[in-house]
Order: sequence, then C-alpha cells, then structure tokens
Amino acid sequence: MNAPALCSMTAEVRRHLRTVDQEERRLNAIERNAALLMLPEGGYCPFDPDNLREALGELDGEQLAVIASHVGKALNTKFSEDKDAHYQLIGLHIAGYLTAYWTKYAIRQAEGEIDDSGCPYCFGTGCPHCDPTH
Repeated sequence: MNAPALCSMTAEVRRHLRTVDQEERRLNAIERNAALLMLPEGGYCPFDPDNLREALGELDGEQLAVIASHVGKALNTKFSEDKDAHYQLIGLHIAGYLTAYWTKYAIRQAEGEIDDSGCPYCFGTGCPHCDPTH
C-alpha cells in the first residue's frame, strides 16, 4: 500500500473516531443532565407529589390491570406473608412505572438542552472551546 492511500485511510479512521468520541460525550452529557433533572430540585423527580399525580393519571389499562390484580390478591389472601408480597409488588410496579415515566421526559429535556448548548466538545459544561476563561 502506498503512503497517500495509507494517509487517506488514517484520516478517515481519525474522522470516524472523532465522531464516535463526540457522540459518546453527547450521550454522557445527556445522561448527566437527565440525572440532575430527576433530583427533587430538577423538576422531573418521580416522587414529587405533583409529578406523582401526573404520572399516575397516565397509567394505561394494562398497567392498571397488573396493579389491580395484585391489590385483589393482597385483599383476598388469608396469609400475611402473601399479602406483604403482593403489597411489595404493587409498590415496586408503581415505583418502576413512575421512574420510567419521568426518566423518559427528563431524557427528552436533557437532549434538548444538550443539543441547544452549542458546544460539541463539552455540551455546555464549559471548556476552552466555548469559554476562553475556562
């Protein structure tokens, strides 16, 4: 293989790696911002009373059927161990649903913030490319 072809291939590999690195930085920034949005002060906390009310109001028929099934089993069993297990399943199902519901919206918000940040290097966290005082 001659040197110009090798240089061309090397340049193409480097471009590809830069693209991969940039996308990885973007995804990490989205993940970081979404996690911050999920904190109580972030506005997307699953267990904030207003957020809880909104998410529970969005439960679909299938999700309600699962919860209702466990409520019925918990109320109709004679053994406290079985009741406790069903109550735990109810709680786990609701907590999982709330977390998934608000994570979806936090990720959407974080994606918008990151994509609007303007800096493909740090995505708004501050770096020499976008902030000369950094």
